[in-house]
Amino acid sequence: MKRKNIPIADMSDDPGPSSVPKLSLTKPAENYCRLCQLIMTVCSDLFRDILSHHIQPANLRRELDNNKNTLLKALKIHDHKELLFPQSGGQSLSAKDMDLTILYALLRNICGIPPHPNGWGNTPNTGDVTLAACIERIREQKNAIASHSKIGEIDDIRFQDIWMKLQSDIVNIEKELIGGNMYERAVKVLLSCEFTPTKAQESAGVFSRLYDGINEVQTQAKQHNAQKKARMNSIARKQYATKRKMIMATALKKGRMDRLQKQHSAATADIKARIGRLMKQHSSATKEIKDQMNDADVHILHMMQGRFSENEKNIEAWIDRLEKQQSSDIQGLQSTLKEMIEGGFSAMKNEYKESLSAVEEKIEGRISSMEENIEGRMSSMEENMEGNLVMEDYLQWKKRSKISKGKCLQWKQRSKT
Repeated sequence: MKRKNIPIADMSDDPGPSSVPKLSLTKPAENYCRLCQLIMTVCSDLFRDILSHHIQPANLRRELDNNKNTLLKALKIHDHKELLFPQSGGQSLSAKDMDLTILYALLRNICGIPPHPNGWGNTPNTGDVTLAACIERIREQKNAIASHSKIGEIDDIRFQDIWMKLQSDIVNIEKELIGGNMYERAVKVLLSCEFTPTKAQESAGVFSRLYDGINEVQTQAKQHNAQKKARMNSIARKQYATKRKMIMATALKKGRMDRLQKQHSAATADIKARIGRLMKQHSSATKEIKDQMNDADVHILHMMQGRFSENEKNIEAWIDRLEKQQSSDIQGLQSTLKEMIEGGFSAMKNEYKESLSAVEEKIEGRISSMEENIEGRMSSMEENMEGNLVMEDYLQWKKRSKISKGKCLQWKQRSKT
């Protein structure tokens, strides 16, 4: 990287006596002015080199526009916002136009520098020499110097402490990022050179104006914080009132719930007692019903058994009567048939011996008539006996009827011969 000539307001390159007549400038005031000059020249130029190292100057405008929303939130002073994003549109912008506050915002938000372990905006750990930690400490020392702007003086002990810390961070950044010792020599020159009162006042004035801008931001921040605190207190009061109401409502609700629970417990106990009584009654009634049903079953069984026995006896008597009637009818039929056959056969022998053909016709007619009578009676008897007679008896009777019919046919054959 090309080295720069760091302007230091009207200082000689080497330490030595000043040719300008000395005016009254106290040592604490001189300490304050030297620190102001260190911040505005060496530290600001160092921050510009860091910015150029991460973002090429030709690309600065584009990067600013790409990160506009982020930077507008990070920057608190209106003039700083106007410098980076003027109303007339994106104009060419150089790092030389920016002070240390703007440069710190750019290094923190758009350069991609990794934060130190405690995070951006917080005090780094002692001994942390990372780039982010050194940048953070320079910002903190700048704020410490600005806190003395009202009196414009810093005692020697405080001056030596701030100066050595700034020099250490400047040297660490230069070794890590740039190389060489240009900024280190500039710090030494600025420490040993003599200030003219006029230039000292100019340095203090510039730094004072810078601090005034910071104070304005801090004042606005305090006002904003005060308003925010007032709103928070108002919200806290409302929350407290709401909480008290909720506590009271909860207490009332709990009381109602306790009463309801007691009522529920009492109602539950009463319902359980009623259910117990009903269960006992139900058990007793169920037992009685079972006993009655058993008695009814026994009674019905006895009745059915008696009726079945009586019906069985009636059926047996009816079957006996049918069998007797059947036997009587068969015997009568056999007797009648026998008498008719014998009578007819005698008459034919005595009276119509010569007219066998005519007798045979008459006999056949009578036999046919008898067969029809027998079959009619048998059909009637079968209908009366169907379902009542025992099948075996019925078959025997039918067999006997067939035998009688067969005898008639045999007689007929014999008569023909």
